[in-house]
Amino acid sequence: RTFVVMDATAHLDPDYSMPGAPDLIRVSQNQSFPNLTIHCTSPKDVSAAKFIDNFDEKYEAELKRLICKINEQFPTDQILIVTKKGENDSIKRKVELAVKEQLRTRVDHFGNLKGSNEYRNCRHIIFTNFLRWPLDSYLLRAFYLSESKDRIIAQKFTPNMGGKNSIMKNKGEFSQGAEFRDQGLEMLRLQYEAPDMIQTIMRTALRDSADVEVHVWLPGQNPRKIGMLLDYFVGAKVQT
Repeated sequence: RTFVVMDATAHLDPDYSMPGAPDLIRVSQNQSFPNLTIHCTSPKDVSAAKFIDNFDEKYEAELKRLICKINEQFPTDQILIVTKKGENDSIKRKVELAVKEQLRTRVDHFGNLKGSNEYRNCRHIIFTNFLRWPLDSYLLRAFYLSESKDRIIAQKFTPNMGGKNSIMKNKGEFSQGAEFRDQGLEMLRLQYEAPDMIQTIMRTALRDSADVEVHVWLPGQNPRKIGMLLDYFVGAKVQT
């Protein structure tokens, strides 16, 4: 039997380069997004761990201020907040509780949105954090895709002490947002992150029209990550 997979971000997803993956037939998009604005709300990327650890002291208040700002400027627009699910929905529920008094505001979690039409009336999407997989997930995929497997094995067993031989670019935990020192690994991480972000953004009113005014609120301004988004969302604007 022959199967056809319709995936708008397949050309960005490294999994389609895996042995045994479906053949890709790329169809030209010929679409621009002139009324899409990407707002960078933080100078550095906010990881899920950082968001959770600092929610009560910092991020709850910041989230409420952002929603108030949106409601003042766009009093009738619906807002989608995307966050990490957490064990037994714990993080999602915490965010829901924090914004329960906000009108026209809905909360969902990463991994529950791909293909959904439930939020096609939302003109604003707030990412509370960026989602990254466990460290080993990237190393295993890099090992599978790379011709330099010894290099990937060496990365796995290099302690993270912040020195020039560390697996991470800067001293810190991967889950807290530290980047890979190895540029190939870091780019692979971004290549997996970008399709998920694009699919999530497309759950908004962009589902019906690329011409509608939509605002994306991102907690960070990594230039390579923003560049990947702009490559897909041709014509979009960025505000920092």
